[in-house]
This record gives sequence, structure tokens and C-alpha cells, in this order.
Amino acid sequence: MKRIVVALLLFAVLPVLDAQDKSDSSHYKAAEQMLTLMDMPTVLKKSVDEMVAMQVQQNPAIKPYETVMKEFLAKYMSWDSLKADMVQIYMD
Repeated sequence: MKRIVVALLLFAVLPVLDAQDKSDSSHYKAAEQMLTLMDMPTVLKKSVDEMVAMQVQQNPAIKPYETVMKEFLAKYMSWDSLKADMVQIYMD
């Protein structure tokens, strides 16, 4: 009996969830377009470069690691790695 009730609830809820996904998708695309128009990939790259330069200026001993730091940040702070999270933040 419990299985039948659960199945009925799922069939009642699935169309609502599907409608939400479509509306979320349009919101996702709008937020993504806004961030693209803001040139977020370039903004993030410039921010990373400036942040590393500032760190090296404040602590010249890390100058030999500047390239490694840039590679790390390019991987984890790039538009490709942050895009989904940033779009979700703007959607919320």
C-alpha cells in the first residue's frame, strides 16, 4: 500500500518539478547571459593576475612560485570552473 501512495505522489509531483526545471533553465540562461555581458571571464582573469602580483609585491620571497600560483588560480578561479556557481548565485 505504501508503494502505491509513494508512486501516486511521485506522479503528482513530477510534472511540477519538470515545469520548475524549465523555468529555472530560462533563469539560468538569463543569468549566464548577464555575466557574459559583464565580461566575467576577463574580469576573473584580471582579478587573479592582480591578486598574484599584489601577493608577490607584499612578499617577494614567493616570486619563484608566481607561475605555479597563476596556474593553480587559473584552474580553480577561472570562468569555466566558477561559471555554474556564479550563475546560481545570480539566479538566487
